Amino acid sequence: MKKRSRLELIMEILEAINSEEGINPTWLSIKVNLSYDRVKKILDYLIARGLVESLPSDERKGFTKLVLTTKGMELVKELRKMKSLLRDYGLL
Repeated sequence: MKKRSRLELIMEILEAINSEEGINPTWLSIKVNLSYDRVKKILDYLIARGLVESLPSDERKGFTKLVLTTKGMELVKELRKMKSLLRDYGLL
């Protein structure tokens, strides 16, 4: 199995949060097949850059949910375009 680059991991995490708005960090780590510690480090990076927000869960006290910010949604849209372009040229 090929090791995923940091960019690929970030893209997968953003896509997962986008597809399941309100996902919690533990479920996200399962969905992207990474350890919780690794996901947490990347989430901290994305939160610091204003791409992801961590909000208190409405359903479970003490739990958090993750949502993309407007900036994060714009980045996902641009990354999808870039991915499509790379596929068109046979680079992916």
